[in-house]
Amino acid sequence: MHIVKFALCFVIFVSFLGANDRIFTPITNEIDYDVSKAMLGKKLFFDQRISKRSMSCENCHHLAREVTGTSHWRYPNPSTILNASLNKMYGSAGEHTNLRDYIKFKIQSPKGLGTQTHELINRIKKIPDYANLFENIYGSGANVKFVQDAIANFIQALKTPSKFDDYLLGNKNALASDEKAGLKFFRKSCIPCHNGVNLGGNLIITQTTSGKNAYQKVPILRNILKTAPYFYNGSANTIKEVFILLANKDIVVKHKEINGDDLKNLMAFLETLNGKTPEILK
Repeated sequence: MHIVKFALCFVIFVSFLGANDRIFTPITNEIDYDVSKAMLGKKLFFDQRISKRSMSCENCHHLAREVTGTSHWRYPNPSTILNASLNKMYGSAGEHTNLRDYIKFKIQSPKGLGTQTHELINRIKKIPDYANLFENIYGSGANVKFVQDAIANFIQALKTPSKFDDYLLGNKNALASDEKAGLKFFRKSCIPCHNGVNLGGNLIITQTTSGKNAYQKVPILRNILKTAPYFYNGSANTIKEVFILLANKDIVVKHKEINGDDLKNLMAFLETLNGKTPEILK
């Protein structure tokens, strides 16, 4: 049995709003981060020297060769870091609600950098470049809060506005007819779970198997066609496989099968969620 937690509230919400686009919030080009801190955070994000495991955040959240913000590992299958600062919760089960706290957790986690914070800071202090950077930006030497803040500012710079945002901001010609048809189908079928600025990432689904509950955060759909495989265990290689699995689990209630023009139009709409490469990565 599969239960969508709080789904009823979202259905009521959707019914109230009708068919307009207020259930979605556009990403804009507004700079809401400190550029100097973001550049320091970028350096830390890519630096393997600061981890006991000789790996960086980029090892799991690819931003160098392939700008997906995730990896192609099957398990665990990390969420994309692109647009992550816009999420309301973090972690596979949404167990964290603060980005900076989640960064600290991932630094220490065996599934992250696997490095205790005191060791991380000791490593940073042994790298000459960082002394001046922290002093100039924060007015003091490196500490955990500064590291959290710098990486958070970098993640805030990883927004990827797309043609869908142009449409939400008033350019009704930004989407082609098949993309608009896909959006219409998406409204009918997907928005109880996939809504908000990231079209997901703000709701927990409860899966009950053999009397035990497992909780998973609804994934965001921004750049979804670039971030295969799908689900936290990487069990689906394509979006079509995702639809099949969801239908089998009775999560897609209104449409057991998606095919023909509906599938073609929905894929066209999902393509509009592929965003531009963030300036900080160019």
